[in-house]
Order: sequence, then structure tokens, then C-alpha cells
Amino acid sequence: MNKEDILKQVGFDLSKAKAIYEWLTQDNQPTTLPPIGVTQPVSIHYDENGDPDGIRVCALDEDFLIALHDEFDGEDVTFDKAKTVSLFTDKQVYLYYYYLDDIVRLMKEAGGDPLDDVWYWTKTPSAGSVSYQLVFYGANGNIYNDSRLYAYRVRVSLALNTKTLKP
Repeated sequence: MNKEDILKQVGFDLSKAKAIYEWLTQDNQPTTLPPIGVTQPVSIHYDENGDPDGIRVCALDEDFLIALHDEFDGEDVTFDKAKTVSLFTDKQVYLYYYYLDDIVRLMKEAGGDPLDDVWYWTKTPSAGSVSYQLVFYGANGNIYNDSRLYAYRVRVSLALNTKTLKP
């Protein structure tokens, strides 16, 4: 298949063209081309310039990006400061845990930092409490209930229809 055929097949969509390029250049190629428009559950997401800008998780009814680096220079921050950016929901944390190995691998491949072995804020409040918030452990996605007075890390998680990883 030549370049023109590939570009016609993907309708000149850069993200689809990159997916096909990766398929063409990988070892042990499958014998058939993956269906156009079918998204892998976890993939590197590219901005309009073709640079990686996050890890896309598209599963169940969720489609979101995980930023490549911690927000606030990787410092622990209070919930009041953390809630100024887009945080993981509890459902996104479960998907993060389910696809953890793929996310870590792709995060490194994209030049990002896998989530550290520390606690991260979510936007989901603890059931029945106004002063407690769900947090999750970056290494394994375990969810915990903790006071909003403590300080933890922040990793931005945005719905795919958002143009940028900054609020």
C-alpha cells in the first residue's frame, strides 16, 4: 500500500494516519489492517502539531485524557487548590487501574511521567461527607477516603472533547 492509498483510506486524519503508520512499522504485523475508526482502549493522544499531549483512555462510556505530567510542579497541594483543575472521577480511576500497565508503558513512550507511588486527588467527594474526598494511589489505583485538609498530588484528567490539558 502506498502513502496516497493510506491517506485516502484515513481521510487525511492525522491521528488515524499515525495509527496506521504504527501498525505498518511494528514487528509481527497482523495479516489484516485494523478497522478505521476503531480506537484502542488506551493510546497516545497527539495535539494538532503531532506532539503527544496525553494518554487517551476510551472504554465503556468514558473518553478522557491523562496529562503527561503532574500539575503544580509535582508538589502536594490541598483540595482547594487541586479542584481548580480537572481531576479524575472515581470511574476514571477504575479505568486507570484496569489499564495501568498500558498507561505506564505509553506514558513513558510519550515522554511523560507515570503517576508516582503517592496519593492523588479525585473530583469525587466521599459518600455522605462534605469534608472528605476520594483519593487514589498512583502506583495501583487503590481508592481511599481522606480529609480535604491534607495535601496530595494532582494529575489532570480531561474529557477528550476538551482542546487542551490546561484549564
